[in-house]
Amino acid sequence: RAFADLMEQYGLLWTATGVRCVNVSREDIEYFKAKGCCSLKFGVESGSQLILDSMEKNFNISDVKGALRACWDNELYSPLALMVGMPGEGPDTIRETGEFIGKLSYELGIHPDLQGYALFYALPFPGTPLYDHCTQIGLIGVDLESEEDYLGSMANGLTDKWHYLNVNGAKAKDILSWDHTVAWYARKMFTLLRKKNPKPTSSFSQSWRNSIRTTNKVGFRHKLRARKVISLFFALGILEKTYRSHLVERLPAKIALPYIRYSQYIAVVSYQFIGRILNRPTFDLYKNRPIPTAFVRAGQENKRLHKSLRFVVNQRRGPLSDENSRVREQLLIGNAN
Repeated sequence: RAFADLMEQYGLLWTATGVRCVNVSREDIEYFKAKGCCSLKFGVESGSQLILDSMEKNFNISDVKGALRACWDNELYSPLALMVGMPGEGPDTIRETGEFIGKLSYELGIHPDLQGYALFYALPFPGTPLYDHCTQIGLIGVDLESEEDYLGSMANGLTDKWHYLNVNGAKAKDILSWDHTVAWYARKMFTLLRKKNPKPTSSFSQSWRNSIRTTNKVGFRHKLRARKVISLFFALGILEKTYRSHLVERLPAKIALPYIRYSQYIAVVSYQFIGRILNRPTFDLYKNRPIPTAFVRAGQENKRLHKSLRFVVNQRRGPLSDENSRVREQLLIGNAN
């Protein structure tokens, strides 16, 4: 609130991203709006409680919905930041995330394609349980040179599927289709709810849609300028249009999802094949496949820690041979006392 007061003092419009949904109340949001706040972007990460618990987000899906409703009631733009690819991610959690987006879109009165949500792929940062998980299963080396190589490779913080480190253990055809599968479930759920109970379009949702349409047009023109030759991205762009079509949306999941999964995979494998012929670099298509990690669902285990990735990596820790290793591990896991 002190920051909001400062922004008002200087007559500035402002926004905040990566906001934690349980750290702001409805009263806070009303206060921010009055002090020049234009938008709040919440770091939700997943529509699956299983994944939220594994990440130790320590909030529930209902907490997210409460924060978003408070923003919408105050006509405050509130796009979502979501993530896929954590250990434990699978068909059920991907579906839950997609349907979560679809339900929110219906409530807001905006088609999921125009809601403006961002979907990232998990990126291991040093000092996190996910990074520790990667060193334990051999995806990231533990010697100094290997760590430096990894830090150099992640310096730009690229969180798309083309730079994803397979921390999950899924197959390539699944990884490549996660983002489109989430979007398909979101559209499917939105359309289903609209058919059951159509909702009128509010002035707020209309202005939101107009803003996203303008942004998308600018982004598309930029892509055309940046890619003047036929490439993988051109081919995938054509496929993505079919994924968003009414025909594919109306298909049952047992037909639509295999189409999305295998068409993406075939397009990328073809690109790799052509790249090898032309002697041009391609990515490794997630060759390293660790054994998938399983987690318990909420309600099956009373202790919150037992649902987390931190618990899994701590269970794997072996005896440490020297003082430096012990200090390093203590820094990673924290002091329980």
